[in-house]
Amino acid sequence: MKPKVGGLNDLIRFTNLLRRSKQSHRAVFSIEKASWRFVDRARGERLLFDWVAFLPRWSEEQIAGLLDSRINQDENFTVSFEGLTVPKQWDNDSESEEDRAKQGFYRILWHYSDGNPTVALRFFRFSLKRNKETDNVVVRLFHAPESEELDKMPKPMLAILRSIVQLESASPEDVSDCTQLTISEVIGTLRYFQSRGYIDWNEDKARISDHWFRHITNVLDRQHLLVK
Repeated sequence: MKPKVGGLNDLIRFTNLLRRSKQSHRAVFSIEKASWRFVDRARGERLLFDWVAFLPRWSEEQIAGLLDSRINQDENFTVSFEGLTVPKQWDNDSESEEDRAKQGFYRILWHYSDGNPTVALRFFRFSLKRNKETDNVVVRLFHAPESEELDKMPKPMLAILRSIVQLESASPEDVSDCTQLTISEVIGTLRYFQSRGYIDWNEDKARISDHWFRHITNVLDRQHLLVK
């Protein structure tokens, strides 16, 4: 569900329709956090849903299990953590040096991704290197993207990024409605973001690129424009 004009009224009408069906039907809604805050504030203490559950961030163990399920499943295509050095604060008590490096790397990746499996998988891919001497695939620490430009960016431009984060994917018209900026201002800013790689396009809608997602949400959080 995306927060659009009339969206809350449509949701209420639909839930009322379900209630009139005398419990012969069930429906499950998946609502993004920012949209849920809007619904929750608009409804106050009035009951809208019979049951509400929040999906938590993935745990360190879940991220590690996800990665383990995708590597070294075929002896002809192996990934090695041998030779990987992680900072001491990420070390652990594993028996072998390679296991310590592996678990330390998983912890770093989980912390950076903030429990987001899409971000974790992307930066794990960036961590895969080919050993030129043995031709084996090895894991090395990834380089997280950084941009001082984002920290110094004017608030209207950051507001556009915040709108896209909250909507997940947004057309220029959606962003204009959310920010109260003119459509020409929005389009010009989106072109700038695209040139920097901050956003990707899916048909006519923009979304934050997986590569920059973590850094951008951190910047918005520091600027008090987003609650993570």
